Amino acid sequence: VEAGGAREPAAVAWSQFKKLYKKVGDKWVKRATKLMKLSTPLDELSVWPKSWEIPEKVLTIRLSDEQEIEIPYIIKDRIILKEGVANGLFYPGEELEPCVAVLNEKPDPEDVEARKRTSLFWDHDDACKNWLGEIKNCHWDAEQKAIVADVYLVDKSAAEKTHYQLEISDDKLSRWGISPRVKINEQDGRATDIRFVSQALVLDPAGGPKLMLEKDKSEEENQSEKPYATWVCEKCGYSEAVEENEKDEKAKECPKCDDQMKQKKEARNSEEELYEDLSLEEEKKEEKETMQFEHADTGIEQLAEEFGLSKDEINNFGEEQLKLLRSVPKTEDILQDDKEKFECSCIKCGWTTTSEEHCNTFRCERCGGTMRRASRPGPGQP
Repeated sequence: VEAGGAREPAAVAWSQFKKLYKKVGDKWVKRATKLMKLSTPLDELSVWPKSWEIPEKVLTIRLSDEQEIEIPYIIKDRIILKEGVANGLFYPGEELEPCVAVLNEKPDPEDVEARKRTSLFWDHDDACKNWLGEIKNCHWDAEQKAIVADVYLVDKSAAEKTHYQLEISDDKLSRWGISPRVKINEQDGRATDIRFVSQALVLDPAGGPKLMLEKDKSEEENQSEKPYATWVCEKCGYSEAVEENEKDEKAKECPKCDDQMKQKKEARNSEEELYEDLSLEEEKKEEKETMQFEHADTGIEQLAEEFGLSKDEINNFGEEQLKLLRSVPKTEDILQDDKEKFECSCIKCGWTTTSEEHCNTFRCERCGGTMRRASRPGPGQP
């Protein structure tokens, strides 16, 4: 103790320490905290103060009175990682593009790390409680030099928050974006040998605003201006995209069942779809009437060729017998085994060839058009 009654700092510290801890055996244990005395009378504690009341509208939060959010909540075509600088390193497109195949492949059951490659977590905290969903349908966007994928949110809380941000909030802007966790090798400031570990939703993605979750409005506008057209076969349900050079064609042979496919446009909205249906109704009716005989004749010819019968014999069959014949699987494989030759012709340019393969299994070598048997006249032939 110093002169004048002042205590040494060490002594003061020791006194404070003993107030917080007590010795039990050979260990120091933290003392229990004393309860604070309340000055409020006990009878007043049972009354809820008026100033503390919460408005009823705050207690109930509804995203929509008309519809519920569908789970999984899907956000289409979002950039996962693109060419550019992130965290001080340049990520080149030629290193990113090969990652698409890896992200799309089915993980090896023995590879636990591969299972979470496409998994989505909160804030890079890769834990079961933070699993939100996954990314799917990854593909390479050559124009943006970016890996693009669909985001599937299966966590209800994350889906509701994202739905509110994108569909209900005034600005329709997301508050978070995609941030992949990757392993890389660094070479002269460039990222090489990029391997994806997992995905995360974060407030400030290293890749910049392009990685935020809001929908790409420019893409939606472009899609609304250019309806997507497909070839559809009403008989077997087969469909394929309409190529640029096929837009003016009205019909095309189905490669699956040899029936005629028609173009079907995906309208921009329900009103336009109704308008298109009404405007094409008469045209479809006309086509049906003019092609009815051709289809019937082609069907009879096909059945006759398939079963080795004459057209007259087929014409004498009743409706039930015809249905039975049509339900029998085609014998293309048997014909192929017998090394039968097929005379094939292109429906576009008329190029012909002889093949041991069925005509609908390959394309025209000259123009890439659809091939069919030369004995069957079709669009594009004189």
